[in-house]
Parts: sequence; C-alpha cells; structure tokens
Amino acid sequence: MTPVDGPTTTEGAAPSVVAAPDAATTTETRAERSTRRAARIAGRWRIGGTPRAVAWYGSDLWTVVEIDAGEGITATRLAQVSTGSSAVRSQALDGVFRPTSIAVSDEGVWVADASVLRLDPASGGTVAAVDVGAQARSRLLAANGERWAAVVEAEVAQGRVLRISTVDDRIATASEVGPATAAVTPFAGALWTLDLVAGAVRQLDPATLEELAVYQLRDASAQVLGVEITAYADAIWAAFVDGVVRVDPATGEVLSDTAATVGEIATMAAGSGAVWAVSTRVLDDRAVLQRLDPVTGRFSGRPLATGAPAYAMATGGGAVWIADSAGTVSRVVPT
Repeated sequence: MTPVDGPTTTEGAAPSVVAAPDAATTTETRAERSTRRAARIAGRWRIGGTPRAVAWYGSDLWTVVEIDAGEGITATRLAQVSTGSSAVRSQALDGVFRPTSIAVSDEGVWVADASVLRLDPASGGTVAAVDVGAQARSRLLAANGERWAAVVEAEVAQGRVLRISTVDDRIATASEVGPATAAVTPFAGALWTLDLVAGAVRQLDPATLEELAVYQLRDASAQVLGVEITAYADAIWAAFVDGVVRVDPATGEVLSDTAATVGEIATMAAGSGAVWAVSTRVLDDRAVLQRLDPVTGRFSGRPLATGAPAYAMATGGGAVWIADSAGTVSRVVPT
C-alpha cells in the first residue's frame, strides 16, 4: 500500500457545483481543445483488493476495498489516501460485506452494504448501524449536513430514498421512488435521482421526499442501464451506459445527449473543472477517462487510458480520482 509516482503538490478542495465558464474568455478554439489530451496521470497508489467505492473529503481520498482472503472468504478494508504525505492508511472493517458506497463528512464515515454503517475512521469499528431493509445495493450521499441513501430492493423491483438522521442515526424519512433508484444528488434546493432501468430522472422535495417532477430520458421499455447522476454548471447530468444527458433542472429540457464513444460508461463525477466519465474500452478492456465540456455537454480533449476497468471515481483537490479493479488509485489532473 505504497504510493507509485505520488503527487508533488497539494491542492485546495474544489466545490462540487460551480458556474459554467464563459466560453468567450478563452482564446483556445474548440478544435484545439479536441486535439489535446483532457488530463494526465499525476500519481498512483496501490491499495490492493478491489475498490468498490471512493469519496473525497477535506484533503484525503477514502475508499472501501474488498480483499480475497482465500477459501471463498472476502474481507473488507477502509483505506485513506493522504494527498499531503502520499501515505495510505488502511484498517479492517468488521461486519461489512459487499460494500456498494461510501460517504464522508464532518460527522464521520458511512459505508453501505445491506445496511448503512457509521464507522470510526481511526479504528474502522462500527459506531452505528441503520437497517435499510434492502437485500440489494444502496447508494449514499452526505451533503449540506444531511445524509440520504438510494436503495434498490431487487426482490420486489422497488426503489426507495431514505433520509437518515444525523442526530440518532435512524431513518427520518422514507419514500418509494421508481422501480430501481440507482443514485441521488442535491441541487437547487431539491434532490435528484436516477433510476437504474427506467431511464428516468426524478426531482424530490429533500424534506418530505415527495416526488415533484419526472423527466423521462430513455425509453423505459429498453431498460438502458442508469449509471450515475450529478449536478454541475447549473444543469443535471445523468449518465447511462450508452451516453450522458444534460438536463435543465427548471424545465426538464434536454440540453445535450452525448453518446458514449469508446465503450460503455461505467461511472461519472463532476468537479475539478468539468464533468468526467470513465468508460470501459471494448478493444482492450481498459478504463478510459473522458472530459465533458460544461458549456456544450460534449466530450472534449483526447481520452486518457488510466488502467484496469474502473467503476469508482471522485473529484477533489483539483483532480479526478479513479479506483480500478486491479487495486490501484490514480490521481488525474486536468490539462
């Protein structure tokens, strides 16, 4: 668990939602931007195992990792990558099986499997456990002093969104939302969810979780897999395996619908100057990072191959962080 070609600088944290840059303020043409590489790899850390989820907080990257312990036994570890010292700190997690998501805030570290667990970041011990009643995956979000979980219950084909109290670690509000809610993000005083198979983005009241609007972005009967949702540059961005859709949150108008170009999109994150998507390249089964222009919603710059297939990424500290299936975390900086 040592850094390889570690970072040489420490950058300040970037906001998750920023205003779109003014296209008139740059002298570089769109053609020039399309021919240069969108980003470069500035550092790598080998953490071992298979990272299942990552989160950026403060000046560190946190990841929850599955490790093959042999004889069919899987162990789980919490790893913290310190960008200031290039060090990696790791500790075993007891009672965490097949983790699907991680969230970090002032209140602590949360990991989701069939439950939502609040962890002691120093010891990895469980401080509190929230039974979300799911036998499938949960996705976590910690923002603005609140915590939400998007839960998919596969046996009954029902999605739910939960608001978890920061006072007593219990479910404060719950609502059934779509057949398979895959992800959730806050923006403009609302919560926004993406469905796993229905091709829909939903707007929710963050206090009551009441559904306020539904925007159908893909044909529900086609069951195009939903990947991730985020907010950036005054728009909602929804990633599907076949492309990324940018939506006006006020009207639901589709501002752009950019098709995947190198393979199926595996994950997406916003920040550090753009929206970023990782796809799995068909030709050689490698992860490829692409930049989406915040103004046009189109891919900009040459793609960057980052390593083994990756399904977990985050932005922060002016960089994009990618955790791949070979157990490597890469720090990528925009160019």
